[in-house]
Amino acid sequence: MKCNNFSMAGLAAILFLSMSFSAYAFTSSDIFEAIITAHQNDKSIAGVNPVQGKNNAWDMKFLAKTAPTDEQDSVDFGIPTRIRYTGSRLYITQQLANVDPRIVERVRHEGTVESQLNLLANYDAMMSDLSGFTAEVKHDGQRMILNGSISVAGKTLDEVRSLLVDLRDETASLYYAIDDANGEMLQEYFEGVLDKDYSSIFDVQTFVEVMGHGFSQDNQVQRKESELGHWAWSVADVEVETINQGRSFDEIFLLPTGENVSAYKKEKMFAEIKRRVSTRLPKGAKSFVVRPHTLKSGVTVVVLHYPLNKSPKGDDIRGYHEKFIQYISNIYPDMEKILKKYATPVVKLKIKSLTAQEFMTLMNDGLEKLPMYEEEGASGQWKFKFKNVAYIITNYKKNMTLSFISTLPIGRNVADSIAAVEADIERNFESFADDYEVTMYKSNKRTIWVKMKFNYGVLSSSEVTGKRLKERYQQFVYDVAPELQSRL
Repeated sequence: MKCNNFSMAGLAAILFLSMSFSAYAFTSSDIFEAIITAHQNDKSIAGVNPVQGKNNAWDMKFLAKTAPTDEQDSVDFGIPTRIRYTGSRLYITQQLANVDPRIVERVRHEGTVESQLNLLANYDAMMSDLSGFTAEVKHDGQRMILNGSISVAGKTLDEVRSLLVDLRDETASLYYAIDDANGEMLQEYFEGVLDKDYSSIFDVQTFVEVMGHGFSQDNQVQRKESELGHWAWSVADVEVETINQGRSFDEIFLLPTGENVSAYKKEKMFAEIKRRVSTRLPKGAKSFVVRPHTLKSGVTVVVLHYPLNKSPKGDDIRGYHEKFIQYISNIYPDMEKILKKYATPVVKLKIKSLTAQEFMTLMNDGLEKLPMYEEEGASGQWKFKFKNVAYIITNYKKNMTLSFISTLPIGRNVADSIAAVEADIERNFESFADDYEVTMYKSNKRTIWVKMKFNYGVLSSSEVTGKRLKERYQQFVYDVAPELQSRL
């Protein structure tokens, strides 16, 4: 009988536990309903969708506010949020505000952020259904990531819904606090960078932070002789370079002087450039050099040298850099006059006609290394084969004629082929050239000659620039001719 009483008592306990579990365990549909009905009046939890390939997991957005900045007011932002249900706990992962890697610990220990983090890490507010929530926040290299969880064992569905409301409210407050602290701390960080004295800068990132304009990983030049930082960028279409030398830095601007300047003209041109630069150096520059570019032929560089021997503040160094940008805008018109006098790049001219040498310089495509043929009424003709297309390029006095020849297979009707090419040009390249002609090549009855003519300024109603002619030349050689030949 004792055994029976014990068995009955044990069975009763098991039944009680079973009933308790069934009363409080939730299905996936229950949790989904709690999520979508929490904050349903103001839609603060939105965009709820099941995670593909995962059971009992949902992606959504928790509505928050960004911190205002000098450039932008506070705006609504949806915090990317994932909630996962395991049968007894809810797990949450959130992508919080971006934080600059240099100031992560400063942001983490900022008063409001630290208080909010401590609250979420061990939530013990007795009046909240979020009591018992545990969380940690880590930085992933770009933003703060929150990972947390809370038990839902013993809670009703209304209590789960209520804790989701509290969770949205608290993480929205955390997001705002982090975003606000990031803006403030980043500003303080850069103020510290600019307030510091520098007798040398051997760190690339520090140099970028001090200079503050024109530099990124995309335009950094990788060379052994400039391991401390070398950037190529532009100011109002003028190519410039900046090189960090550690105990000094160089600001450089490039002048396209051309490859075909005689030694006598180059000497006079350099003298004029030096004379103009020496009249007034930008603030901070103590010396300069005018020399050919070490890697680019036909390019002259003006190198302005900025020593750091007097330990200027970062703010002063940035001021030097900004003055250099202004300096380029002021001095470059004078440089262009000098270049035009001695060696104006053909690509920038309005073309009326071109000598053979000017044509080769403009196209810059290796023509000068090819034999040049004589042609009546022309100043230079070149023949070459490129990617199985046989080209004939002719520089006439009033137009540029770009052409290619193609020998037809035996049995192919020449007249039909010519008509097909003409139809193709009219259909696909109608406005490409000023005129075109498709004929037989001289006396060869199986070879077709496709010509496209581009008028120079004396025959054109609009201005014809070297840049436009070069673009047409490159399009013809690399795109148009190969496509037309592929149809033959």
